[in-house]
Amino acid sequence: MRILDGNQQEIETWFTLYSNELYSFLVYYLGHHDVEDLVQDVFIKAIRKQSQFSGKATRKTWLFSIARNHAIDHLRKERLRKWVKDPFMHAFSSSEKSVEERYVQKEEINQLYEAVSRLKVSYREVVLLYGIQGFSAAETAQVLRCSESNVHVTFYRARKQLRKWLEENQEGGDFFESFVK
Repeated sequence: MRILDGNQQEIETWFTLYSNELYSFLVYYLGHHDVEDLVQDVFIKAIRKQSQFSGKATRKTWLFSIARNHAIDHLRKERLRKWVKDPFMHAFSSSEKSVEERYVQKEEINQLYEAVSRLKVSYREVVLLYGIQGFSAAETAQVLRCSESNVHVTFYRARKQLRKWLEENQEGGDFFESFVK
């Protein structure tokens, strides 16, 4: 089955199904919210490489493989740019004000972002796909080109490391603690 055969409606459906999940994945992977262009780039790459889709993976896992590779390329370029020229590239600003409950939840999510970003790459990838995006172990294994048992072991070790970080820093909250237990 071809993912995209040039049918405009099929392309729009595909974008609707996966763009939010890709956005979330790239935010976690890259550690910032400025990923809209990258999501668009992932879909453009998928459209251009549609002939390479063999059907061995699902549409979703194939697309997330493209997103992962694109994120890795993006990180390489960003590191080079930072090193060469622009130390202020990742200035973040958040002027949103919300009720206390939303603020607390946002802080907990930010703590999770930070903790996940501290993990080594192999742990982070499994946490993002399997733990946060909700991929199955088989889908995660396809994206990362490893075995399902490797996904389970890596996820266990990553959660153990996150739990240790939480205990050492006595930070977290209900959201964070429920994730690492």
